[in-house]
Amino acid sequence: MLDMEPIEEIADRLDAHRAEAAEQMTPGERILAGPALFDIGVMMMRAGIRMDHPQADDQEVEQMVVERLREARRLEAIL
Repeated sequence: MLDMEPIEEIADRLDAHRAEAAEQMTPGERILAGPALFDIGVMMMRAGIRMDHPQADDQEVEQMVVERLREARRLEAIL
């Protein structure tokens, strides 16, 4: 039987690894990381939309992305 680590321990190790990686980045790398992570998030959003709406063309997918980003901005403003 496999020895399964508790999820919390795994999450803590991942957080520590991310913090260590961030500390090793130069200021320039940190500045570029934000937009790069945003781009990755948008790509994942597009993939999810395409899975949920396989009939949607590229223009419809982009419109749904814009709508979701607007909704996210609206919700951030509330909080």
